[in-house]
Order: sequence, then C-alpha cells, then structure tokens
Amino acid sequence: MSIVAFFRTAKLMAGLLLWAVAAPGGTLREWGLPHRALCGAPRRAAEDNTMSRWYEDPKLDLAVRLAVAIPLLLAGLWVMVAGLRAGGLTAAFSLPLATACFVGAGVMIAPWIAERCGNLAGGLLYPDRTFDRPQPVFSIAEGKRAQGQPREALAEYEQVLLEHPQELRCYISMMDIAARDLRDPLLAEDYYRRGAGLITEPQTLRKLREARDEILRDFPSAGAC
Repeated sequence: MSIVAFFRTAKLMAGLLLWAVAAPGGTLREWGLPHRALCGAPRRAAEDNTMSRWYEDPKLDLAVRLAVAIPLLLAGLWVMVAGLRAGGLTAAFSLPLATACFVGAGVMIAPWIAERCGNLAGGLLYPDRTFDRPQPVFSIAEGKRAQGQPREALAEYEQVLLEHPQELRCYISMMDIAARDLRDPLLAEDYYRRGAGLITEPQTLRKLREARDEILRDFPSAGAC
C-alpha cells in the first residue's frame, strides 16, 4: 500500500465519516447539535425536509444507515489490515483511521439499534393496553368518602355502575360504606344481592361473597340473611 493510495483512502473515509455525523436527519440532529455548520451553506427548507424524510421511514432509515455503516466498517477493516501488512509509518497512520471508520459505522447504526431495543424492553415492561370503552373512574367516589360524605360517595359509585354494571370494586366499596360508615348492614346486604344478580363470572362472584362475609362479620344478623 503506497503512501499516495493511503492518503486517498484517508480522504475518502474522512468524507464518509463527516457525512455520517452531519447529514440532515443524521446523528447530530438526533443529539440536538447544529449540523448545518458542517454541511456547508444553509439549504432551502423544502430541500432540507425532502432529504430528511428517510429518517421518518423506519425501513428507509435502516437502509440509509446500513448503506453508510457497512462501507465504513469494511473500509476500516481494509485500512487496518493493509496498514499492518505495510508496517512502519503507514501502520501508525492506518490504525487511527481504521478506528475512526469503526466509530463512524457505530455512530450511524447505534441509534437505530438502541431505539429498537428500547421499544422492545418498553413493550415488555409496559405493554400497550386497549379497551373497547372508557375504564371506570373511582377517584371521585373515593374522594367523597375521604371527605366524610358517604352518601355522596355512594351516588358517585352509582354513576360508575351505569356504565359498568358488573364492576366488582363498586359493589365492595358500596357494601363497605353502607356497613362501616352508615352502620346499615341491610343496605350493604342489598348491594351484595344486587351485585350477585348482575355478575356472571364465577370467580368474581366468589370474591364478592368473600368481601361481603368480611364486611358483615360484625353484623351476624345481616350475614345470615
């Protein structure tokens, strides 16, 4: 490997590395760093938007990154092997240049890999959940009870039951309010019977029955009804 060929290769690799970190939509933009200073004169907004569209398409994004990262990686390997074979001063210059090529390849492909790994980990820890209808909100009723307004809390639970007539949590809370706040075990028993008549899932019915027995434990007469 001659000195002239070495420096020509170095110039080409430096250009690829500069483009890798400074291209519109590339790494500097991802980091929020100014990239136009390295890209030359400012471009028109329409041109800039057109060139950065590849970053919005996941498949095209990967293709562009690989188109830059793979040549940089291969060039780094070639420069390193050729420099080590030549030895002497050429080897001394080839190792830093090969390292720069490897870094450039990593800079191009690492954000894509990190994003996909992050999405995968996030999907495992926080899976997307979708519902056919809005989920019940208990905070208003719980707030009313905490403020010492049990009847207002019961009214709020009734509003929840209009949309979710089989909501176990409502019936348990209403039984608890009736028995412990209003000291009315018969009302608590009414809520239990109402829930038992609407809930169809056996496991949910069992939980409702267990909650009723626990709540009315201090009211034997009501529990025997």
